[in-house]
This record gives sequence, structure tokens and C-alpha cells, in this order.
Amino acid sequence: MLRAQRRFFCDLDWATNPCALRLQPELPDLTLRLRAVTELPAVLRARVLARARAGRAPNWIPPVGLPRTDAALTKHVSAVLEACIRHHFPGVHTAAGANRAVLAFVHFASGLLRHDLGGGHWVCEPNGPYYFFFAEFAWAALEHGAGQELWPQILHGLISSQFLYVHTYYDSSSLVPRTFEQASRDHAFAAERVPAPRLRELWTSVNATRSTRELEYESCRRAAELLR
Repeated sequence: MLRAQRRFFCDLDWATNPCALRLQPELPDLTLRLRAVTELPAVLRARVLARARAGRAPNWIPPVGLPRTDAALTKHVSAVLEACIRHHFPGVHTAAGANRAVLAFVHFASGLLRHDLGGGHWVCEPNGPYYFFFAEFAWAALEHGAGQELWPQILHGLISSQFLYVHTYYDSSSLVPRTFEQASRDHAFAAERVPAPRLRELWTSVNATRSTRELEYESCRRAAELLR
């Protein structure tokens, strides 16, 4: 199972990483895809930080005025991601298929897929707080009406797995909100796993059906735990 999940994340990286894309000049959408993966991250970052600010507010309300991503670029990347996810997790539009996809993200976020290439180089693990971009892109895609049969099925898992990411790659005993740059520098795998009671709490959260407002609240709360 883990090997298949690693293949998924390698394919995902091959389909969206600018360096990998430049090695594929035969792609018919290369120019558009490169533009998308170059321009969208700045907007996603601004959105995640806005959610973090909202998550620290004494009286929480959903963040308003989030910057919107470019519609055409978002829809294009959504289609690319959807094709990759559907290839690796057939039937992702069903509950069973969605659970298989969510499990891959849970394993990825908790460092279970990391692979040692030697010389201190690892692959198949989150690249710092950019992990939050998975859920944020899903939100942005839905705002533009993209991926309606995919993102609602796995959004809850993308958000809930942020808890695992934060508590696997940062010291839980001294966890304080930090800038995006600080979070990138401090990001480091820890051999310790999330305590079993918290893990059970996470899985209850992952498998629960929640409203959009509840998902927004959790999204802000997770971001606020790490970022400011």
C-alpha cells in the first residue's frame, strides 16, 4: 500500500513541480501549466495566512475577502490533479474510493511515505507548510466550480491531516505560530508519532460528515496552530 501511495505522490510532483514540468517539453499544456504552478502558490499562501489570522481571533467568524485565484488557471490545475487522483484511486467519487485517497494524504502528512535517497535526501514527504496548499487549493477550485465530484469527497481529509503534519514535523511541546518562512526553516521530521488518543480523535474527525462552516473553522484552526 505504501509503495502505491508513494507512486501517487511522485506522479503528482511530476505533474505539477515546475522543475519536473520543464523536463517534459512534449506536454501540450506546458506553457499554461507552468504559468499556473508559478502564479497560484502566492495566492494560496495569502489565503492560508488569512485563515491563520481568522483562527486566532477570540470570536471566530469565517474569513472574508480571501484573495481569489485566477479562474482559468485554477480550473486547469484542478483537472490535472483530478486526473492524477482518479488514476491512482479509481472510484474516488465514492466513499470507499475517497477514503483510500484520504489515507494516502494521512500517511504522507505523518511521514510514513518518506523515502531515503541517501546523502540526507528524502522524497515523498511534505515540503514544509506548503502542505496546507492541498486543502486551500481544493477550497479555491470549488469557488470556481471546478472538481465538484472530487474535492468535496476529500476536503475533510486534506484539512484534518494538517494536524498530523504539524505534530509530526514540529516540536509539539513548544509549538507557537510562526511566519511562513520560519515554518519552512523549522520543518523537520521527528521520529515520534502522534499519541494514540489524538490519532483516534483525528480519525473520528476525518470520517465525520461536517458542514462547510465546520470545515472552514477547522481549516482556520489548523493554520493558526502553526502560522501567523
